[in-house]
Amino acid sequence: RSEWLSDLLFVLSQQDATAESQAIDFVDPSGFPDWIDRYKIQMRYKGFRHSRISTFYHFTTIDHQENFRSLGQANKPILLLWGERDVAVPFVESRVVADITGAEFVPISEAAHLPHLEQSHIVNPLIVEFLSRSASASVSGLTE
Repeated sequence: RSEWLSDLLFVLSQQDATAESQAIDFVDPSGFPDWIDRYKIQMRYKGFRHSRISTFYHFTTIDHQENFRSLGQANKPILLLWGERDVAVPFVESRVVADITGAEFVPISEAAHLPHLEQSHIVNPLIVEFLSRSASASVSGLTE
């Protein structure tokens, strides 16, 4: 099928199924009872459908390792947080990404694809601490 036909079919029939399929992004979807409704709101934004369909058609044709290498060579601090129970982008892939990018890697237990929502009490302090360290390193680099 062409992308425009998929786009049309999505509009006509798949919106509810797509939103409901997002429950796999959580270890325990019952903790986010309004997620499907919130996801449906995102689906209304211009470009949403096309980006989902484009990802479906092109994800396997992209050289992700080359993109990760390029990111790692940017000489910028990288924090990689990954839910250990992610099935959307399986956790087994996290080591490859961490190794190629040289990222500071923190696996998040009891989280799937959205660890920043499921384990915000763990993730938020990690992000704040990482940004604080990165900002301090940038300032000290300017004063040397």
